[in-house]
Amino acid sequence: MDCGDVGAGGEAIQVRVRGDTTLHAMNPTWPVRFSSSLRVLQIRTKQSGGVVGQKQSMDKSFFVYIMTNPRKTVLYTGVTNNLERRVFEHKNKLAPGFASKYNVTDLVYYEVAETAEAAITREKRLKGGSRRQKIELIKGMNPGWRDLSAEL
Repeated sequence: MDCGDVGAGGEAIQVRVRGDTTLHAMNPTWPVRFSSSLRVLQIRTKQSGGVVGQKQSMDKSFFVYIMTNPRKTVLYTGVTNNLERRVFEHKNKLAPGFASKYNVTDLVYYEVAETAEAAITREKRLKGGSRRQKIELIKGMNPGWRDLSAEL
């Protein structure tokens, strides 16, 4: 799931995306549409269907993500500006530390943020939350805990 705060007409909303193209908006009056390549973000009003906001590129986005080990016993929360590269680094154990030590290889959750500050704030909130809260977050968008890295 991608998640980010998007400004529309002066109102900030949070958007959530399941898989590649199934979309959910936290504020039901603002349906959100991502292209399947995650390159264009459009916000449409429920009443008129007109585009009221558009982000041209997700390339400058930041990501908050949760990864786990194959047995799903360890959760690792991180932040990056290049999710595909960072997942590759985890899978190939290119950076020493917690993730390498505990074989964290499966991407089970991620969100998109427009700024580094927003991503870091969200990462801190997730890290400060309980394991149960993280599990519920993962189950909400990825009930089977499948590795989402193939969708990147």
